[in-house]
Amino acid sequence: MIESISSLRRGGRKGAGLLLSLLLLVGLCPGLGTGIAAAKSGRVAVVTEVGGEATVKSAGGSRAYEVYVDMGLNQGDYIRTGDHSYVSIKLQDTGSEFTIDANSEVYLSELAKKGSGKTSKIRMWAGAIWSKIQHLTGTDEMEIETSSAVMGVRGTHWFVRANPSTEETYVTAASGLVTVKDRSTGSQVLLLPTQQITVGPRGEVEDLDPKVTIVDVSELVRYSSPEVIERILRNKQDIDKELEEQKKTLEKQLANGGTAVKEGAASPLQTETPEKLKSVFSNFDQMVGNIVKEGLDQGKMSASEVNRLLQEMKEQAGGEVLNLSEVKTIDRSAGVSDEMKRLQAKLFPELEEQKEKLIQKQEQTILDALLRIGREAYGALAEKRERLHQANEQYEKEQAEKAKLAYLSQLSGQEREDFLERARKAEGGLVPVPGTGGGNVPGPTPGPSSAPTPTGTPERTPVETPSPTPAPTASAGPGGSPGSSPGSSAAPTPTATPAPTEAPAPQLTAALNLLPGTVNGEDYRQAYLDITVQNVPAFYGVQVELDLSSRFIKADSATTSELLPSSRLESLIFRERSGSRQQLIYAAAAYTAGEYADLPASAAQKRLLRLPLLVDPALLTGEDMRFLVSKFKWVNSRGEAVWVSSGTTEYTAVVRTDAN
Repeated sequence: MIESISSLRRGGRKGAGLLLSLLLLVGLCPGLGTGIAAAKSGRVAVVTEVGGEATVKSAGGSRAYEVYVDMGLNQGDYIRTGDHSYVSIKLQDTGSEFTIDANSEVYLSELAKKGSGKTSKIRMWAGAIWSKIQHLTGTDEMEIETSSAVMGVRGTHWFVRANPSTEETYVTAASGLVTVKDRSTGSQVLLLPTQQITVGPRGEVEDLDPKVTIVDVSELVRYSSPEVIERILRNKQDIDKELEEQKKTLEKQLANGGTAVKEGAASPLQTETPEKLKSVFSNFDQMVGNIVKEGLDQGKMSASEVNRLLQEMKEQAGGEVLNLSEVKTIDRSAGVSDEMKRLQAKLFPELEEQKEKLIQKQEQTILDALLRIGREAYGALAEKRERLHQANEQYEKEQAEKAKLAYLSQLSGQEREDFLERARKAEGGLVPVPGTGGGNVPGPTPGPSSAPTPTGTPERTPVETPSPTPAPTASAGPGGSPGSSPGSSAAPTPTATPAPTEAPAPQLTAALNLLPGTVNGEDYRQAYLDITVQNVPAFYGVQVELDLSSRFIKADSATTSELLPSSRLESLIFRERSGSRQQLIYAAAAYTAGEYADLPASAAQKRLLRLPLLVDPALLTGEDMRFLVSKFKWVNSRGEAVWVSSGTTEYTAVVRTDAN
C-alpha cells in the first residue's frame, strides 16, 4: 500500500462523525436493531492491511482495541475506521477480501459453517466497502446488509456505500453479479457489471428496475478513497478474467433481447441487437480504466502514483495491464431501452426533490441541535450561578446588618436617633428603630459625652438632587416676535425624526492560501480556504452552505475562526454534488462555558472559517476558484433568524501564497 498522500486524502468526510452524532441526538438516524452474537464461530477473518486509526470490539465486549496486521477477527466483532483510515481483511477459508474505507462502522454478523456450505454476512451502518469475492459453491452465502438494502453475491468485484444521514445505499459491480434487495418493500434486482443503483429508505419505489443505471464513474470516484481506487486497479487482471467468463454466459442470455436472471432476480439490461450487446461488453472492458482516469482528474491519485502502480503490475504480469491513452468513455445508454429512459426521466427528478427536502430538514436539525446543546449547558450553569448570586446577596445583607448594629451600639441615645432619621430620609421609607420594636440592639455604653469614633460601615449622607431650572418660555409679541408681554406661547419648531438606517448586509469573501512545499514529497500542497465576513449582525449561531470544486480535499486538521470563540460548537460536512462539485455545510454556535449571549455586531472584516485542504495547484482551473453560497443564515441565542441570504451568490477565490 502506498504510504503517502493516500493515507491523508478523503473527499471531505471529516464532518460525518459529528453529523451522525447530532442526528442521533434528535432521533433522525434509526439503528438497525441488531443483536450481538457473543459466541465465536470456527471461521476467522485476518487483517491484511491497516492505515490510519481503526478499532475493533470483540463480540459482547465493551472495550475497543487497535487493529493491527495479522489480527484475527471473529463472528460478532465490530470494526470502526476513523478519518483517512482503512482496513483490509481476508476470510481465511474462502480467500474473499474486503477493503473497509474511512468512517465506516462494520459488524461481522455471521461467519459460520452450515452443512457443506459457508455463510458470510456483514452489517454496515456507515462507510464503504470494496469486495473481492472468491467463487462460491452452490451452498455458500455472502451478504452485506445496510439500513436500506441487502446485497447477495457470487464471484464478484463490487462496491457498496452506506450513507448514515440519508440512509441511502449505493451499489455498483465491476464484474460478476450482485443481487440487491430493498429491505422496505422486498423488491429485488440483479446488477451486471457497470450497472449501479441507489436504494433509499422507507421504500421509495415498488419496482427497483428504473433505479438501475449505467455507472456514473465520477460519482463512484467521489465516493471512493485513494485506497479503494488503488485496490480496483490492482484487481484489474482478476476482473478481466471474470468478465471474459461472464461474457460467454451473458451472450446466450442477452441474445435477441433476453434477460439475465439469477436466483429470482432479473436485470433490466436489454440488448435487442448484436451491436447493442457489443456496446455493453465494451463498457465492461473500459470500467477500470475510466475509474483510474477519473481518480486522476479528481485528484484522488497523482500521476506519479498511477504510473508506478502500472509499471509494478506490468512487471508482475509480464506485459501491459492497462494503457490509459487507449481508454474509451463509457456509454451510459448501452443496454437501456427507450421505455426505461422515459421512466427514469420522470422518476429521478421526483426522487431528487424528496431527497433535497430531507437533506434540508437534516441540515436545519444540525443547527437546532447545536443551539439546544448550548441551551442545556447554559441552563445548568445559569441555575448554579443564580444560587451563588442569592447566597452572596444574603451574606452581604447579614454582614451589613452586623456592622450597623455594631456602630449603633457605640452611639448615645440622641446620636442614634439622629442617625436613624438620616437613614429614613436617605432610603425614602421607614427604618425600624433598634431596641424599640423588639430588636436586640444593645443600649449605649456609658462613657464620655463626646461621640465615639465609628466602627463598621459608615453612614451615607444623602445628597439632595437639585431640580432643573426651567427654561424661560418665549411669548408672542406684536407681529409674532417673541417679547416680554404675556400671551400665548409660540409653537415650538418640530424636529424631524431621522429615518432608521438599515444595517448593511453581511458580505463574504474567499481566499485560497497555498502553503510552501509539498506533502510527503508529492504534488499535493497544503492550503487554507479562508472565508471572511464583514458587517456581522449580533448573533449566536451561523450556518453557511458553500458549493466548491471536488479537487479540494479536506485535510486532517482542525478548523479555526476569528469570529467565533475557541469553545464553539460546530459541525462541518462535505456532501457530494453532481459533476465535479461538492457541497460544504458549516454550522456553529458561539457557546462559551458559563455564558449564553449573542456576540456583538461588528462592521470589521473577520475570518469566519479557516478550512485546511489538500490540493494539486497544477490541476486547478478558473472553474475551481468559483464558490457558490446557497445559504447564509445568522440566528440569535433564542434560535430566531436575524439575517438570511436570498438566492445563490457566486464568489471567486483569490489565490495567495501565505496563510497569515
